[in-house]
Amino acid sequence: TRRVVADIAAFAKQRGVLFAAVTLDDRGGGAAAVFEGQDFPYHDCSGLERTTPGEYLLKEGSHPNAKLHRHLAECIAAWLDSDILPRLGN
Repeated sequence: TRRVVADIAAFAKQRGVLFAAVTLDDRGGGAAAVFEGQDFPYHDCSGLERTTPGEYLLKEGSHPNAKLHRHLAECIAAWLDSDILPRLGN
């Protein structure tokens, strides 16, 4: 997975496109091994789903509820504003 993601980022870079990744759910804890140290911006918005799953996931525990969706949207928006948009010159 790490190599595939690196290849996608390199493909984008060759074409002048900024590739970036964000982790939304990492209950398995493997995202850092895939993304950290790569040559593209990465941000981890996961974590709340591991703290109190009943508060952030639907009853089956397999999909974010509205509260977690709100957190993820705010997390991504803050990252885009602080890190990604400045790289694009916006």
